[in-house]
Amino acid sequence: MNVVLGIDFSGGHLYPALTFAKALKQSRPQLNVLFTGANRSQEEVIKGAGFISIGFKVQFRQILLESFLRFFEAIYILLCFSPSRVYGFGGRNSFFLILIASFFRPTYIYEPNVVLGKANKILIHFCRRTFRGIGNTEKTAAKEIYVGVPIRQSIIAKANISPSQILRRIDLQTDRKYFTVFIFGGSKGSLVINNTVTEALKFLQKNAFQFIHITGREGKEKVEAIYREYGFFCFCRAFFDDMGILYQASHLVVCRGGASSLAEINFFSRPAIVVPYPYASGHQKDNAEFLARKGCILVKEEKDFTPLSLATLLMRVRNDEKLRERFMISHEKVRIWTRAEEFASLLWP
Repeated sequence: MNVVLGIDFSGGHLYPALTFAKALKQSRPQLNVLFTGANRSQEEVIKGAGFISIGFKVQFRQILLESFLRFFEAIYILLCFSPSRVYGFGGRNSFFLILIASFFRPTYIYEPNVVLGKANKILIHFCRRTFRGIGNTEKTAAKEIYVGVPIRQSIIAKANISPSQILRRIDLQTDRKYFTVFIFGGSKGSLVINNTVTEALKFLQKNAFQFIHITGREGKEKVEAIYREYGFFCFCRAFFDDMGILYQASHLVVCRGGASSLAEINFFSRPAIVVPYPYASGHQKDNAEFLARKGCILVKEEKDFTPLSLATLLMRVRNDEKLRERFMISHEKVRIWTRAEEFASLLWP
């Protein structure tokens, strides 16, 4: 029995689908889970997880030509693989697949963000059910179910590890005077965060802060050199698979506003300075402002994200223990994350 999961070209589309696929295979091993809509780098991740990517290999962005190819791709998938169910995880790559399949097969869409994406705003009228990640659960439409944003078990398990044990493992200081800041920018938004953080160092005391910094593909050597120049302890990597230990070791997070990142911050109940990526159709800003209104995080738009403003916020959070406690309490009241197995059981009604 085939089940097809449609994704788009970002981690925000891929990882919830991959989490669902893994949990689904554990609970229903007879299912054959297939992915469509992936780019080449995503296909490597999908293949590494033991799944197959199908469909045309459309790697460019030109909406008219894309639409033409995706229309025929949808017909090809439905005829050749005859899926028993089709799930869409946002974006336009699987738009025609979900639309056409909705007339013949049970179809479902998952929207992790507070506001529906352009494709999902149309597809919500055709699919059998819409699953939502972040948002006001009291304002739920008839076909909508709030299921949260899935977190991998490998991340959840790290909450039981002592932060000092992790700090020793990554060669950082365990002395309580050091406030540990965890910084990452995601696949597309690292450069601005990298530059602003390193320029903010001149405003900070080197014996008060230490840094965990995931720089992205470019800039690791430069960023690490600047930390050393200013005399700060740091753990710098271009990429790092075991993100759970980095959250657990930190006092505060600086990052973008993707739904998965916010769910992980919410799970670990960490204060955060969130800088929404301005080219994500407003999704990240809406996500971040939702949690900010609940008192869970601080939000800085990119245009206001200056070295001095960042340094001021870092010192404010470090020096105000009661403020950090309020963030923690707010996180515990507002749960947007969900376990992978719970997520899979909710998406397979």
